[in-house]
Amino acid sequence: GFFIAMLGLRNGGLIVSDPNTLLKLGDVHSITVLLFFLGFCLIVALDYLRVRAAMIIGIVVITVLGILFKQAQFHGFFAMPPSIAPTFLQLNFHGLLSHNGFSAVFAFFLISLFDSTGTFVGILHQAGLFHSTKKDYDTLSRGLLATSVASMVGGVLGTSSCSPYCESASGIRAGGRTGLTSCVVSILFLVCLFFSPLASTVPAFATASALLFVGCLMMKSFTHFDWEDMTETIPSVITAIMIPLSFSIAVGIGLGFISYVLIKLCTGKIKDVHPVLVVWAAVFVGYFVSGV
Repeated sequence: GFFIAMLGLRNGGLIVSDPNTLLKLGDVHSITVLLFFLGFCLIVALDYLRVRAAMIIGIVVITVLGILFKQAQFHGFFAMPPSIAPTFLQLNFHGLLSHNGFSAVFAFFLISLFDSTGTFVGILHQAGLFHSTKKDYDTLSRGLLATSVASMVGGVLGTSSCSPYCESASGIRAGGRTGLTSCVVSILFLVCLFFSPLASTVPAFATASALLFVGCLMMKSFTHFDWEDMTETIPSVITAIMIPLSFSIAVGIGLGFISYVLIKLCTGKIKDVHPVLVVWAAVFVGYFVSGV
């Protein structure tokens, strides 16, 4: 939730980077920031009125206003997608077995695994479909399998690594619960290949409103923390804080693992820690120390 809200605030221009204080307030007099706020309020109001298309309506309205106020540019409707010939099957295995090559592959694996796992767990919690049962973990395994296959196919096609997006929580909020939602979205993505000019017309501050809204909704996950046991809560809070600050789900989870093991060790509760968790904490320590 923090991560998505941070993305929304940054894309909306409300917060910007600063070399002295890391972050600072953006230009609140900017038309784009005002449109971002308007879009957020519109989405909240429509959602309160039980309008399922609240986020889509909000994005469309702000996009139109952005064009009228000359803060967004209309790029047209239709265009043929570019050829995949320059990247299709352009695989390069030279140096893969070297130290640098192995380190790069391991880093990609680690980041992809925990980015995907963290995203899946987050959106499943948002949907109310994850209760740490065996069936839930089987569902998670199937999702990770689909992500793995997509990553391999993506590599062959020459695209970047494929992984689930935190923004999927917006579909959860709109009522998506089954694989049918994913199938419809995938078909619409294929159609969008031919309408890329129209999709590129939507400005970042229009979608930022929806991101902030979804991020706020996901904050309810904090109610699942065991606030009576600080050895359980503190690592969770560290994870929640470090994910948006590092802009990496994997880094946040890694620091959470390390802090969890260390806190349990220092409080004499190391027996509560599963051995697999100790192994992953050690792996992340090596990852951070090596600076891969």
